[in-house]
Amino acid sequence: MPDVWPEATQDALRAAAIRWLAVRTNDGLDALTSEEIAEFTFEGQGFRLMDPQRGIRKPRQFTAALSIRTTYRPAGADRPYDDDLGPDGLVR
Repeated sequence: MPDVWPEATQDALRAAAIRWLAVRTNDGLDALTSEEIAEFTFEGQGFRLMDPQRGIRKPRQFTAALSIRTTYRPAGADRPYDDDLGPDGLVR
């Protein structure tokens, strides 16, 4: 496979990761450990969904970042940051 995957392959991995995470987390109701997240595979190969040192990962095969982590915020606590839509319609 080339160094940068075709956009369709990147999209397929993202979709597969979202489906896998939805099943493993009971649609987001249950948390996963870093070790459990490391069990994800794509097309029969292990694929890291997160970087152990950072919350956002940009795989070398991708043209954009891949981020699946979120922060835990107790009820009533301030948000650590605000998401917003960029001019391209992607969440920033």
